[in-house]
Amino acid sequence: MAVESIVGAVQALKFSSIWGFVNIRRRPGDPGTANELLIIWYDDQSHVPAALVTSQLSMALANGREVRITHQDDSAYIDAIEIRDAPAP
Repeated sequence: MAVESIVGAVQALKFSSIWGFVNIRRRPGDPGTANELLIIWYDDQSHVPAALVTSQLSMALANGREVRITHQDDSAYIDAIEIRDAPAP
């Protein structure tokens, strides 16, 4: 398994009682699809502390900050998140 890293802007956060997803818009010119839908948690499975990551993504969305999200290339589950100083494009 290889690690994939996505840099971009948080476009949307979607939640229910059993799942949490984030939609990331990649930086213009970056390879791959323009939008990436990633899993914060689903049912009782998560690769990161769901409440912490949800708070970080919410702050990035509210403040227009770019994020770097890391996940395995064969999985949509988030493994790590970094809030970057750069404003989102």
